[in-house]
Amino acid sequence: MCGTLIAWFRRRMEIGLVLGSLALAWCCLCSQQAAAAENSAAPTATEDFSSLGHVLPRDPASALNITPRLGTTPLAVQSGARVAGTALKWTLTGSVDAIALTKAVYKPPGTVTLWVKNPRGSPVTLQLLAVAIPGGVSQWPAQDISGCKNWTRLTWQPEDAAPVGQEGQEQLPLRSQPYAFLPVCEWRIVAAKAKGSGPAEIYLDEFCVEPASERRLVVHSIRPAAWQIRAGGIVTAEVELEDAAGATVFDKPRLCLTQSGGRIVAWQYLAAAGPAEGRHNLSVELAVPASAAPGDYELQVTAAAAQVDGPAAKGVTVNVVGPASPPSPPVTQLPKAIADLTGRRTTDWRLSPTRVYFVPACANFDAHGLSPDVALPDGQRCWDGLDEMLNAVVQHDPEGMAVLQVFVGVTPAWLAAHPDDCAKFLPETQDFAASPRLRRLPSFSSAAWRQRAAADLADLVRHVEASPWAGLILGYVICAGDGTWAMPASRGTPLPDYSAAAVSDFRAWLRGKYQTLPDLRTAWGQARHPVLELLKDLPPDEPRPVMAWDDATLPKPERRLTAPTALLEPPMFQDVVDSALFMADQSAAAAAELVRGAKQHTRLPVGILYGGWLADSQDPVRLATGHLALGKLLRSPDVDFLVFQGQVTCVGWLAPFASIQFHHKPWLVQITSTKENPDEEPRDKIALAFAAGAHGVSAPAGSSQMAAVWKAIQEGGICLLYTS
Repeated sequence: MCGTLIAWFRRRMEIGLVLGSLALAWCCLCSQQAAAAENSAAPTATEDFSSLGHVLPRDPASALNITPRLGTTPLAVQSGARVAGTALKWTLTGSVDAIALTKAVYKPPGTVTLWVKNPRGSPVTLQLLAVAIPGGVSQWPAQDISGCKNWTRLTWQPEDAAPVGQEGQEQLPLRSQPYAFLPVCEWRIVAAKAKGSGPAEIYLDEFCVEPASERRLVVHSIRPAAWQIRAGGIVTAEVELEDAAGATVFDKPRLCLTQSGGRIVAWQYLAAAGPAEGRHNLSVELAVPASAAPGDYELQVTAAAAQVDGPAAKGVTVNVVGPASPPSPPVTQLPKAIADLTGRRTTDWRLSPTRVYFVPACANFDAHGLSPDVALPDGQRCWDGLDEMLNAVVQHDPEGMAVLQVFVGVTPAWLAAHPDDCAKFLPETQDFAASPRLRRLPSFSSAAWRQRAAADLADLVRHVEASPWAGLILGYVICAGDGTWAMPASRGTPLPDYSAAAVSDFRAWLRGKYQTLPDLRTAWGQARHPVLELLKDLPPDEPRPVMAWDDATLPKPERRLTAPTALLEPPMFQDVVDSALFMADQSAAAAAELVRGAKQHTRLPVGILYGGWLADSQDPVRLATGHLALGKLLRSPDVDFLVFQGQVTCVGWLAPFASIQFHHKPWLVQITSTKENPDEEPRDKIALAFAAGAHGVSAPAGSSQMAAVWKAIQEGGICLLYTS
């Protein structure tokens, strides 16, 4: 009996072991199959959220704009993610929230993927947007993630993207058709909750943009209306092409005018009135730059991520002859009204009555994200974004002119390799400069930065002067820091600049101003000849007099912030006065040095965007960032003109008119206000600025401010000055 029981139990154990082994093998097989399936569908490259260096909140009310406001969405890195043990924890407080990923894409994007988890099952939808600096914003349909309680992979296909604001609208004329030009500089995710629902927490991980797959584009014929065209004229052509797969907003085919060496001189996008795929006969008008050299050119159809073939794949030859009258050389006298294209789509430009445009550009890396970056992540340079902007100006207005507003910056990689050349802000906080691009900036005192910036600026000027757009450019405006040659700061944020380069230059600046240590001590309210024996008995927290030049340093930020700004009376606040004057001298000296370097490569006028000269006098932070060296720039023989930036209601009086006119420097007013439907007061202010000697006003193209500028010009009897 006992042996029977033992045999029965042994048999049961053997059966259990066999079943357990089978179950284990089945689980392993399923895991392998799932992993294989996941790996086969995995993106070619992933980006986890191990840091927030490339993520920033966006104001949801302005998320559809090309330059939206910064938001306050709570973001944090959270453990327990799919990769690297981290994910982005996104707390949705309002009905709509938005974030942005500052990941540039320089080639047409394919499938975009994002892993999402909504553990509470909150009623939330996610919408993807792509922002391309030259062209505007594209969006994909929103996806419901209410059921994504575990990690779920969302996908957005490129053919589903559409330009923002174009759904349901009538077809625009071909020359006004908006597209999402490359590069894409920012990806935005907009989250929306159902009305009445409570707070929600979602998690994001592994954001990836796959490259677009190559498609076949057949060009059957290209028939220009004339085989000889004039520089500055319009080419009218009929193009018959066949697109099997259909283009997306990122890879529309283009009709290009190409030189014999392969350089593209001008282009226009081709758009089908019906479905994108299939065979189409398209009419297109292509403006030829007035500075195009005479000779034979090719009219060719090109498309990104496409194999072009067919009878007319190699294009047709047309002959370009010189303009009817040779263009006159640019003059330093600037037009009376200038449209600012910063952050505007090309469809908005036609609303402007002016013929001169401020075009944003950068010589390396734009810390504010207002222009296409030139520096690529792999260390190479790409001028495609700038060329896209300038070509768009030509196609919009063949007889227009452009002023390049060039931001001079350096890449984050350069700043990481030169820590002593970075501006240091004190007191240190975690909130300063919420934009990742503004978290580190070069110091104006850095000789290494000025050398790098001068080389980058020279490369940009040489590229523009040798490009087909050379005859389009009226001049250059050099910008840095916050754009107006001040360190970006606002009330309540840390003060610049306590870097090693700035402290060293401050000591040299003091030595040049005071010559001797006794004179420095007297100016700063210290004993002219301190008794060394008495210094030993001073309390530890008692300030010591400056006994050597290396002892002199910038005032503590608390002292600079609490000093009265209306009147800084020496000697009580002479150290604070000296620090403010030093910061202003450093930025002005750097600006003049870079202008001098740029003028070695161009004969065009070069100016400076130099911010609110008097508007900052009531703000201790803005006052300390430097805008007090106007005289240095007015006396500089290299600075041809200046641009004053201010709100529309103060452009008429917050500028030192007499000083500018005394030095015979042309100056412009750049309006920064976004006020809509201005009343008579802004027009009066603008007219006052003109009456005081302003040579032009820059305002956003198509804006109500531009309309006010135009009305003030018409009512004031001021004639627009164009340069042909």
